[in-house]
Amino acid sequence: QQEMADMLFVTRQTVSNWENGKALPDVETLLQIAEKLDIDVNELVYGRRKAEELLKKEILFSFFVLITAFVLNYLIRTMAMHSKWDNPFYTVMVFVPYLTLRPLMLFFFGRITIQLLKLTNIIKHTKGIKRPDIFRKTLICMLIWCFLSTFEGIRMSFILLMFKLKKGQFKNATSFSSADYPLNLPVWLKDMMNFPQKIMLSGSTFYTPPYYLLIIVLGVAYELSKPYNKKQ
Repeated sequence: QQEMADMLFVTRQTVSNWENGKALPDVETLLQIAEKLDIDVNELVYGRRKAEELLKKEILFSFFVLITAFVLNYLIRTMAMHSKWDNPFYTVMVFVPYLTLRPLMLFFFGRITIQLLKLTNIIKHTKGIKRPDIFRKTLICMLIWCFLSTFEGIRMSFILLMFKLKKGQFKNATSFSSADYPLNLPVWLKDMMNFPQKIMLSGSTFYTPPYYLLIIVLGVAYELSKPYNKKQ
């Protein structure tokens, strides 16, 4: 008790109270204890078996998301390859996988990599970040941004569908050009909406856009930040 107290800069009585259940250490102290004992925070709080069970459930969820996103991406891309450009939903089938499903797969690939390393005890504990709320809210905003960037493509698909059905302003129309129906937005807002597309569609010779690595790193960073989550 005294040795642990000296390492944590607390009194021996404080350590004794933790062991007897009279008091509980705060999150920061839990991380320090886990680091000193060279164990995972989940293992410290729940015990090894409970921590492994929680981790296995998270790995199964990550696998489920990866497989689901992969299957949907494959189906949508296959339909796009067998569709003609004048198909009202062709634009959606082309852009949605790039800006939604593929980032989702890459993000969870980064997560599941760290989860498997934790399960095999290659990574025993991580300090993460002290303000996960800021990191995670920023990440959510980035993902929403990517989803919103598909709005223009979806809008044009519906306009083309109206043209094919001869509805509304297209009742007597004989031709269609997407250049004639731009979204009336400020230039700076259009640039912001198009920025994710410019990054994610800027492929190299081997068709591997540089954003792949960026989103994988985000998934890795997200998983490494989890020890500071108070729910755990």
